[in-house]
Amino acid sequence: MRAQTSDVTTGILIWLPDEAWPKSGDFRRNPSAEVLSSFAEAVERAVGNGYPDSGRLPWIKVGSKTFHPDQIRSARTTVIDVMGRNR
Repeated sequence: MRAQTSDVTTGILIWLPDEAWPKSGDFRRNPSAEVLSSFAEAVERAVGNGYPDSGRLPWIKVGSKTFHPDQIRSARTTVIDVMGRNR
């Protein structure tokens, strides 16, 4: 699925090698980018089962804001609280 950035509520999730930072266009051109309906869904997808042991870390883009893996990990608690989920 090709990532689209037209909707500011859409969360685009990509995985990059540890220590890598996204470059301009990575969220549009990355063939493995996942377009999710919201930031909350993207966070759940990225952190729901912990990071896979693949040497890659998640990055999420919503509108013009890019979220670092540490921000994503921290946001999980807030997302769970807001959505009323217990994990």
